[in-house]
Amino acid sequence: MLVYTCIENLKHYPPIFMALGTFDGVHIGHQQIILKTVARAKAAKALSAVFTFSNHPLSIIDPGRCPSLLITNNEKIQYLQSLGVDLIVNIPFTCELLNQTPEEFIQLLTGSFNLQHVVVGGNFTYGFRCGGRPDDLRVAGGKYNFSVDICQLVDIDGIHVSSTRIRQLIAGGRVGEAASLLNRPFTVSGKMLKSNLRNRKFRFLRAGVAIPNRLIIPAEGVYVVKAKHCGNSYRGVANIGNNLASVRQQSRVELLLDCLDDDLYYQDIKVEFVARLRGKGNIKASAMSWCFRYT
Repeated sequence: MLVYTCIENLKHYPPIFMALGTFDGVHIGHQQIILKTVARAKAAKALSAVFTFSNHPLSIIDPGRCPSLLITNNEKIQYLQSLGVDLIVNIPFTCELLNQTPEEFIQLLTGSFNLQHVVVGGNFTYGFRCGGRPDDLRVAGGKYNFSVDICQLVDIDGIHVSSTRIRQLIAGGRVGEAASLLNRPFTVSGKMLKSNLRNRKFRFLRAGVAIPNRLIIPAEGVYVVKAKHCGNSYRGVANIGNNLASVRQQSRVELLLDCLDDDLYYQDIKVEFVARLRGKGNIKASAMSWCFRYT
């Protein structure tokens, strides 16, 4: 799979079927768009591609309204790759792009790629002040010789699946419901550090993982988690909120893992949130019994 972080002239490539979108959570609605793109490209013996942004457009349009991240940019690339995409164009959203008219944005795409087919969601917008809509994209396709698929929004229990909805669930501690919309657990990845917990004697490994900047932070409380490293999985519990040494520190997830391997310290680890046990409170060794029920 090829990843481009800037616009290049790729007209020499074979015909491209392209999914367009911010895809800021790569949730089940986004996955539907991307998997349709991949399937159609394979059927046509063409390349499948995703055109997306490495930052949320609101970080340029209105920084004060820019939402927290559901995934880091590196995770976004990994999830897109797992869906079988041949090519990813993952560029920064800039003021120049912000000020492009819908027509100029289409000209950018058709001037850079051998564009044959485009797939978007029903709420897709493009160009200055979101002036371009899916129906406008169909008209542009007729003009610039590419076809268009518009995917209906995915509904669960009468509610549209959206990154906004998933953020609300995670912020409320409802990580199990969020996982069903993401089609995977919400995760926090980073280096496993020695814990801030003091004066406690547990028969489990104590650790902390810094929450990446701008990543959404689940509601305060104690959670059942799985921690994964190099193909190994460890059951455990995590605390959000109570055991931060200083409000000036970067936020951390505090962990108790069913493991005594000190070699895990300072290694890259992925923490998957399975379920919330309770609200505010310190991690207690007795909470570990719950991790065996859930995992």
